[in-house]
Amino acid sequence: MSLQKQATVFVAVLFGAVLILTVGGGFIQSRGNEAQANAQAAQLLQTNEKQFAIGLLNQETGERGFELTGQSQYLEPYQLGSSQARTAQQFFDSASPDASTRAKLKALEAAAGDWQAFANGRLATIGSTGPNPTPATDQQGKQLFDAFRATELDLSASLDGTVKQDLVLAASLAAGSMAFSLVGAVAILGLLAVLAGILFRSTLHPMRQLVSAANA
Repeated sequence: MSLQKQATVFVAVLFGAVLILTVGGGFIQSRGNEAQANAQAAQLLQTNEKQFAIGLLNQETGERGFELTGQSQYLEPYQLGSSQARTAQQFFDSASPDASTRAKLKALEAAAGDWQAFANGRLATIGSTGPNPTPATDQQGKQLFDAFRATELDLSASLDGTVKQDLVLAASLAAGSMAFSLVGAVAILGLLAVLAGILFRSTLHPMRQLVSAANA
């Protein structure tokens, strides 16, 4: 094969290598960015889920204190918890989790709604009849709140796993992108070196012919 043909082949190979490096690196980077964005979205959902749980806990503390004492100061944590839960729930409504997480969110909200309906009824009753130091409804309220906590723990564990998985994937893709770029850069430098050698020989060959002709 002539030097000119060799140069043409290596230029084509070099172009292909650059194209593969660009497209492949871009794809890996895109996947890494997607995994990072998914991890951040899951972390934000996790933060709001914890805020929702804190809100329900504050409501439960306030409801229990008001039922036992009838003192309005216990309504303050209840009202605070209502606000916290409502804010988190607004975020839930705007979030776009996967189908499994969405189902767990619905179960969480349903269980919370059952307990909140019970608590609101108890507050209304105590407001009319006065405190109840030995409430017979404690068992019912406990069962409803325990059901809420079970769904909260299930969702929390699921979100923990999702966040860890997405972060590991993002880190793996970032490392893969760096390795791919490094290998690609080394390969391109090698091709350039070969191409430079071909060009050098193609320049040297006519000079040798001239020297041979001069010496003849």
